[in-house]
Amino acid sequence: MSLSWRNRTRIALCADRVIVLRTDGRKVVSRDIHACAGNAATGTLETLLAGPDLKKTDATLILSSHFVKFMVLPLDASLSMAEQRALAQHRFSEVYGEPESGWEIRLSEGNPVLASAVEKGFLDTLKLAFDASGVRLKSMQPYLMAAFNAARGQMKEDSAWFVLAEPGICCIARLQDGQWQGVRLSRGAITGAQLEREAMLAASDADRTIYLCAPENPDVRIGGNWKVQALHCGPVTGIPTGEAGLYAMASVGM
Repeated sequence: MSLSWRNRTRIALCADRVIVLRTDGRKVVSRDIHACAGNAATGTLETLLAGPDLKKTDATLILSSHFVKFMVLPLDASLSMAEQRALAQHRFSEVYGEPESGWEIRLSEGNPVLASAVEKGFLDTLKLAFDASGVRLKSMQPYLMAAFNAARGQMKEDSAWFVLAEPGICCIARLQDGQWQGVRLSRGAITGAQLEREAMLAASDADRTIYLCAPENPDVRIGGNWKVQALHCGPVTGIPTGEAGLYAMASVGM
């Protein structure tokens, strides 16, 4: 078997669990969900990386919204990338405070941009765990971006709401003409009343379409006068249909 088709791992880091998929490049060959007590997700990940099962693999790491902050920023096109990042750093520090290690910032394409921020100290801990284990970290990305990119082909409306629901937290994002307009993290389950508040804060009552990505809770219902379209995870070879939602975060984009 060619090396290009084996030894790949996809890991989703959540607040209360670590999801691990081993693939040969074409299908999932093993899958596990490791529950974590309290805030022990990083410790659980370090233990898994140090074990024999993931040795000599290339890994993709998906970060739950529990670990990421988001903000939509209009940027001046005349600014350099360094100046844009400095502006984003300033805005995140204004809104969320300045962690001791600072923020690691990523910016999407377009204008306004969707900016994501993760504490540098947290990222350093993750990178050190991968370096020490010999597992090569090839890609790290927020679940919100991975899920949105994977679902974009199912979204026919350019002006709508995109809701990504995870256990215990959800991202509520608003799009207008295909551009990011706002994003908010909310603890707990999503409700129609909550979306009405978001629409009121955004001074937008015209866009009533919601694209809902809730693979781990496909039975979630949103009340109110909303047109809800559930986004579906594509089938992944090696994962039974009944378990697809449980592994959706780790398999997103496969």
